[in-house]
Amino acid sequence: MLKRKSQTKSYNTTLLSIGKIILETHYGHFSREWWIVTKRNINDQATLLVLIRLGMQTLTKLNSYDFIITVLEPNMEISPSPRYQAICYFINNELINGDICTNSSFAITSLCKHLFGTKTKFSGPLIMGFNQEIIVEQLLKNVQFRPFEFFVEQL
Repeated sequence: MLKRKSQTKSYNTTLLSIGKIILETHYGHFSREWWIVTKRNINDQATLLVLIRLGMQTLTKLNSYDFIITVLEPNMEISPSPRYQAICYFINNELINGDICTNSSFAITSLCKHLFGTKTKFSGPLIMGFNQEIIVEQLLKNVQFRPFEFFVEQL
């Protein structure tokens, strides 16, 4: 059987603010909402998880415009997950604020749809640079403990 090479879009993303680690949030009851799976595997048996830091901000250029995504505090009445807001410096550097969303993909996709009228869907984690080694290293800097996801059937 032929295996196709994964064709993942790559964006030029800059980490503007690393954000902060909140012990209760990142290691408490709902910590699983604040870690994201990356593609780095250890012998295909464990998957590295990367911290989604509160206040983290990334900058990505789409359609020649600067988009910034910020990680916001959760609304615990709705969900313990992080919330995201995308903003864009649009024509004449006019600042356009997107909606606050519970999903980074929806935050960027809905703002682009509003600005450009397109139906293009974007991957929030890719736009935010979670696939880029330099960003992952910065997010894991000074992290004392990292959870891992293990695949029991592959041990």
